[in-house]
Amino acid sequence: MKEETLWTEPMQSNPNCSGWTSLADYYVFDGLNEKLPTNLCNLDVALLGGIAPEVYALVGRNFDERHALLIHLAEQFAHNDYHVIYLTSNDSPQNIMNKLLLRCDYKLYRNESSTVPMILQQLQSSPEKQSLFLKQLYKISQNIIVENQPSKSLLEERISKLCETSKVVLLLDEQPCFPIEPIDYEYYSNKFNSLSIIAQQFKVPVLSTVTLPKEEYGTLKEGFPTKVGIENYADTIFLFEKSKPINTPYVLNVKILSKTLSIKEQFVSLTYHPTHCYFQDA
Repeated sequence: MKEETLWTEPMQSNPNCSGWTSLADYYVFDGLNEKLPTNLCNLDVALLGGIAPEVYALVGRNFDERHALLIHLAEQFAHNDYHVIYLTSNDSPQNIMNKLLLRCDYKLYRNESSTVPMILQQLQSSPEKQSLFLKQLYKISQNIIVENQPSKSLLEERISKLCETSKVVLLLDEQPCFPIEPIDYEYYSNKFNSLSIIAQQFKVPVLSTVTLPKEEYGTLKEGFPTKVGIENYADTIFLFEKSKPINTPYVLNVKILSKTLSIKEQFVSLTYHPTHCYFQDA
């Protein structure tokens, strides 16, 4: 009598699986446990789990969605018990807190029409709602440190000190450039060399916005080397496609170019709610 099996069709021999194998033997993730999720599934899948301790360049044009994505990531990383060092010459701590307030309101109530003054008025009139917001934002506000333009030595000292007791991520929101300003090639080279050293020395993820002129942006988009050489300095590039939204929210397409991932070029689609700096999977 033929022995009964669980398979309706004969299985081909698998050379990678010999006999009974416990998954405990494979309970090693080879660095994946070091990755920091973005809370955007499409992006995390493309990045094989999230952000790694390396340098990421968020490349785009003036006044696009990169700043809003940094706000999203800062909140997510802070929520995951990372200390976020947020370097910006574009925004004040109060403006960043206002954007976190808008995000919190949208996540709780999905109200597209709410504004900061409206939310503050509601918080003043409702102790219950105020308590809820304070609970939601407490850890996030404690874990995000906003700086303007610290020196390299001061920045390294701050990162070193924080790394003694906690995990750290570095976010840089670069000031927008204008067409009349020439590209400072030496600046980009020095900046990303320094960021690469910081990422390797302290084992911290580093994400920086990079604003390129139209010609350089188009060159990178087509897959050719740029004059500024950003593709040589960054481990992974998020290239923000130019959006022409008809309605809000709208779909944002991001091209991912990576030297460290197995798939070197990928596309990710995200839905963006511009009034609340809020992203979700498309």
